[in-house]
Amino acid sequence: MGKVGPSSEPGRDFVLDIALSLGAALWLAAADALLMMGAPGGSAADYILRPFGRLGLTPASYVLVLFLVLGLAAGLLVGFLQRGWLRTPKPWRQTVSLLVSLGLLLLVLCALRAHRLKDIEAFERYFSGLAVAVVLLAVLALSVPWLAQKGAEGSALYRTGRSAAVLALIVFAGALAAPVVQQVLLPRIPLSDRSGLRPNVLILMLDTVRADALSCVDPASGASPHIDAVAREGTLFRKAIAPAPWTVPSHASLFTGLYPTQHGAVWEHRALNNEFHTLAEVFWQRGYRTVAFSENPNISRSAGFAQGFEDFSELFMDPRRAIVPDLLNRVLDDTLDMPQTLEYTKESVAYLIRWLRGHALQGDSPPFFAFLNLMAGHQPNFARPEFNSAVPDRAVAERVGRLSRAPHLFYLPGSNPEPDDLEVMRQFYKGDIAYLDQRLGRLFDFLREKNLLDYTALVIVSDHGENFGDHGLIEHAFCLYNTVLQVPVIIRYPSKVPDGLVLDDIVSTVHLFNTILELAGVKATGLPPETDRGNLLAGGPDSEVFAESENLAGMLRSVMSADPAAAAFDFGPFDKSLKCLYSGRYKLIVSSKGGPELYDLQTDWAETKNLAASDPARLKQLLEKLLKREKGLVRPGLDFTPPRVDRRVQDALKSLGYVR
Repeated sequence: MGKVGPSSEPGRDFVLDIALSLGAALWLAAADALLMMGAPGGSAADYILRPFGRLGLTPASYVLVLFLVLGLAAGLLVGFLQRGWLRTPKPWRQTVSLLVSLGLLLLVLCALRAHRLKDIEAFERYFSGLAVAVVLLAVLALSVPWLAQKGAEGSALYRTGRSAAVLALIVFAGALAAPVVQQVLLPRIPLSDRSGLRPNVLILMLDTVRADALSCVDPASGASPHIDAVAREGTLFRKAIAPAPWTVPSHASLFTGLYPTQHGAVWEHRALNNEFHTLAEVFWQRGYRTVAFSENPNISRSAGFAQGFEDFSELFMDPRRAIVPDLLNRVLDDTLDMPQTLEYTKESVAYLIRWLRGHALQGDSPPFFAFLNLMAGHQPNFARPEFNSAVPDRAVAERVGRLSRAPHLFYLPGSNPEPDDLEVMRQFYKGDIAYLDQRLGRLFDFLREKNLLDYTALVIVSDHGENFGDHGLIEHAFCLYNTVLQVPVIIRYPSKVPDGLVLDDIVSTVHLFNTILELAGVKATGLPPETDRGNLLAGGPDSEVFAESENLAGMLRSVMSADPAAAAFDFGPFDKSLKCLYSGRYKLIVSSKGGPELYDLQTDWAETKNLAASDPARLKQLLEKLLKREKGLVRPGLDFTPPRVDRRVQDALKSLGYVR
């Protein structure tokens, strides 16, 4: 029987065992890349072309590196087994070595992917394709003895193996080289005058950024010089009010011009119905290129927020799709006390700049509508030494970090933070805002350099604020106080927006829907009659501003469900829905459980003194206005079916403390 391979020397056979294992690893990594390119949660190009994370690799490349390392380990293991125990005679040695390595690597890959592919259709498609790849490699391995008997002396086997390896390497060639090549090939020359063309639109959603977190609103807060510069070049609304205190309903209101009661994207549903005509859809139908980058798993494809976007990137998916960054983050968190930031600001800015290079710097480029959700301000917050003037000692940092990652502990008996802990959290938050501002500075510089900024309607806004012990609360639910409703709004567009204007009028961010359309000169048809028609730039304050919160006790129950300390917790104070009305200098808050609250915002913006009992006449007047406002909200008769949430989205939501 002929020999397989160029030599039967033990050393060379050992090297061949390793080479075969590395080949199996490469083959499985290539199969995984091809199958994940078609999986939900991201585009094929993103998976193999777009770098991210600590190592700056693409998702497919992270998997390749992992499996080459595992393949090397498996090859060493099989080589030692062959030398000391199996001692398989030729020509079966290569067959056994390849099959054993393939089996070991397949078990690891299946375990990792099964944990992340919850969608049944994607699960079946992935593992069916993987089975085909494994069978092909197994057939190749089992062909070794037959090839040897034919007297091929291994030449046919090696040629076949080399062809398979080349095919696998082709999959990763673009992944490793494309980011560099792309930067060279994409246009880099600033555009000439675009004054006769339709404006671009860029919305920067600073998730969970209170208005007073920006120094242009409150000079005593942490510095945000780059955002402040944009505010000086445009119009700043210091007292804009979000329609809801948390992410999903507030984003849905921005995208539809409707209030939460109308669009129904609330805790019970948590998705934007596809019957609505979104802002992105309006611009796409008018010939705009539309792109979105979301760092928040609440703003996902499965939640309906990709409507109208040609390119919708879920950045929180990347670590989970790439396996290695997710595992690395867990190790760093558990062993080295380096918690995950759960934000991708660096990547978001870099990806948008790369997208703009490819889609907005040609002379005949159509205008773009771009949306970025940026999560640097969202909990968990942690020390950033380069942005925090004082970093607490290890004990305080661990205690604050635990509370930041699991805010519900704030409400549990025996788990309340020490007095200084909340101040430490505020300092961490300021550091996060400073970091966010620095990263946005790079984006603003790019827009200026490429002559895009002055021809872009730039909107900076937040979806809600945050509590750090304010009113006895933490995070951004269970209340309608100004700490969670007051958000910054900055609009910059030199040809239509006054520069250096600072307004203290109380206005609603629901008006941004129509304001943005009018700024861009885009007329929308087919919108429901209940869509908000206000315009923040029309002049004059709103006579009344409305906001609401559904009953969010279910949110708290979901995060406390796995905590034994919450077994006897009283959810009563949180088991309520809320509505509020800003009218002139006064604000009314009405709860489905408990008495009303009335505040004079001119003298008490912090809402510390409830005037409901001392001013019954005004209370009655505002109650009547609120009731009239509620009756005027037309509710579309739509069928709200629960969305199918991807397992990886669910995992990301758990990381942020929304669910357990």
